[in-house]
Amino acid sequence: MRIKIALEAAKGVEYLHSYVFPPIIHRDIKSSNILLDAQWNARVSDFGLSTHGPIESSHLSLMAAGTLGYMDPEYFRCQHLTIKSDVYSFGVGLVERVSAQAAVDMSRKRGEINLSSLALTKIASGVWKELVDPSLDIANDPHVEKMVKS
Repeated sequence: MRIKIALEAAKGVEYLHSYVFPPIIHRDIKSSNILLDAQWNARVSDFGLSTHGPIESSHLSLMAAGTLGYMDPEYFRCQHLTIKSDVYSFGVGLVERVSAQAAVDMSRKRGEINLSSLALTKIASGVWKELVDPSLDIANDPHVEKMVKS
């Protein structure tokens, strides 16, 4: 179900970036902006921060806006917005779904408050399985383990 939701949300983001002209950059892709209907179909919502993407340049220069923990560090630092900023935010949401942890948790260690930092550390250290929600039971389901690892 988590993969289904992620795929449907990804299709929504892809539509905004690839099938709308000019492309739309959402600027606030996060779990609470992925709505589910009664059949668990995912829909991207809340376009309050969205803007049209660049057409003739590589980026837009805009004051950073979005939700901490999901915001692309490059965009936050340089105020250079691209569709990659949405992709980064979507990736944080994927890690949330795999780990069942919040994007920001002040009770975690200093370097692990942001889930993205925690995930990068675990992956780089080769202990990515520590990040996975135990209820996914990857030890007993090779297919789920393969999907999570991918």
